[in-house]
Amino acid sequence: LVTFTDINIMSGMEQTSFLFQQAAEAGFSHAAVLREVLFHSCCRSGVPLPNHLIQSTEGAGKSARRKVFVIFGGNTSERQVSLMSGTNIWLKLRSFKDLDVTPFLLASVECADSTPVHEYPVYELPYANVLRHTVE
Repeated sequence: LVTFTDINIMSGMEQTSFLFQQAAEAGFSHAAVLREVLFHSCCRSGVPLPNHLIQSTEGAGKSARRKVFVIFGGNTSERQVSLMSGTNIWLKLRSFKDLDVTPFLLASVECADSTPVHEYPVYELPYANVLRHTVE
């Protein structure tokens, strides 16, 4: 049994790197790209790929999954931290088969001091846009 504890063995393998942003534009998730890399590496090396990695579970059983909304952004000094941590939480939650996770951006608002937070615009984000360090 081979277990990978850290597959980020080369520069540019984090989910916000150019490779994954381009793959997302073509409709591939971070997990799908990594699955393909592992599959082809195992094939070249003659190592069998574990069965649970052979078939993608993305989109399977979507109606039976619980909806989870990850909201990040806002108009505070911690905005960039919120964008990065919200992205990481969204990506981690996507790995749970029983969850249907959707990312949302809480937009910053001019004159935010007088605008109640419940009136801030909220935007659902496409997969590819979430992977950018600044999603705006």
